[in-house]
Amino acid sequence: MVIQIKPRNQILLYTDGIAECIAPDGDIFGEERLLNFIHYYLKKPNMDLLDAIELRINNFRGDKPPSDDITILLLERKPQSI
Repeated sequence: MVIQIKPRNQILLYTDGIAECIAPDGDIFGEERLLNFIHYYLKKPNMDLLDAIELRINNFRGDKPPSDDITILLLERKPQSI
């Protein structure tokens, strides 16, 4: 499979520890909640999105330690300079 990435396109990669993050009440963060949160931050600079996801996950799980690794990687193809 080949995926063409156009200038300014972004790819967000994350480990299952993000979507499977568990709150103190047992609620699971889930992919739908993550996608909704990402859509809210689409127009923000990259680091703002990554920082916002990390903060949201940390607030969601409260004082509970992570049950799995939490890794996020955001890739963006920059426009070519002439």
